[in-house]
Amino acid sequence: MSYTPFLDSLAKNSLAFSRCYANGKKSIEGIPAILAAVPTLMNTPYSTSKYAGNRISGIASLLGNLGYASSFYHGGSNGTMGFDSFSKVAGFENYYGRNEFNNNDHFDGKWGIYDEEFFQYFANGLSSTAQPFVSCFMSLSSHHPYLIPSRYHDVFEDGPLEIHKSIRYTDHSLKKFFETASKTDWFSNTLFVLTADHTGRAGSPYFKNRVGMYSIPLLFYKPDSKLFGKSDIPTQQLDILTSVLDYVNVDFPHVGFGESIFDKHRNGFSVNYINGLYELIKGDYALQFDGQNSIAMYNIVTDSLLRVNLIEREKRKSFEMENFIKGFMQVYNLRMIDNQLTIRE
Repeated sequence: MSYTPFLDSLAKNSLAFSRCYANGKKSIEGIPAILAAVPTLMNTPYSTSKYAGNRISGIASLLGNLGYASSFYHGGSNGTMGFDSFSKVAGFENYYGRNEFNNNDHFDGKWGIYDEEFFQYFANGLSSTAQPFVSCFMSLSSHHPYLIPSRYHDVFEDGPLEIHKSIRYTDHSLKKFFETASKTDWFSNTLFVLTADHTGRAGSPYFKNRVGMYSIPLLFYKPDSKLFGKSDIPTQQLDILTSVLDYVNVDFPHVGFGESIFDKHRNGFSVNYINGLYELIKGDYALQFDGQNSIAMYNIVTDSLLRVNLIEREKRKSFEMENFIKGFMQVYNLRMIDNQLTIRE
């Protein structure tokens, strides 16, 4: 049984990634990774760390150089998790939250405006925005405590987990958004990128382990185009910014820690960090590194539940991956400390 029938139908007409991973476990870690290709490889989320004032190459500022209008939509109460502040750092010209929506009839009583109404607000807002534009929308109804409008309580079925009903509602809201958007003059000329900021609760053992707990969907959808298919190359949130720039043929230099999904020569990788442990996913393997030593390595294709530690059995592979994550960390730390997350003229 699927809890996201519309998203599933969209995936069939999109370029979809079966092995995409978040770079963090919190919204305030996911948004910088998606919009600025900056991961959080430290105990404090980047956007609330002492480096939060660093200059960054956000997707809005980069495309703004080419005349793109930019906007960030999040139905939460203004100031929630500092998204309004971060959107400015990332170069977004306008922020639209609960205050701008200005109708508490659709307030969920906890986080902000219900998804269906805010998705429609988003669609209408884009229709009044000068083209070309770049915009980010962050939904909220599938966040704990998983509130949905009372009119839908008996419409969407419950699932094994409390989150499932709200997931059905958000999928419905996304479908209504696409129905509205498909009637606009900007729809056919828009690249839609759909992903998650981080994972939620899950029932499957895979989604509870160190690899599966970062597994998220990623779709690149362009109406009436040849942009479709399925890729099993490891992909991460950090790849989104570079991929979008590549798609619109932007070739000026920028700092980002990901790769373009359109690079035919890429092998793909993903990095994350939690509780003092770094993880590198590359090829068929996942390496866990504590900052000094590699402590585990698994073949995640043949051993998705991470039962067989290969650290001693495949020393050459573990050595290769350890060198990669060390190099990645060194570049990340130096650029973060020296405020070199942009290309200075």
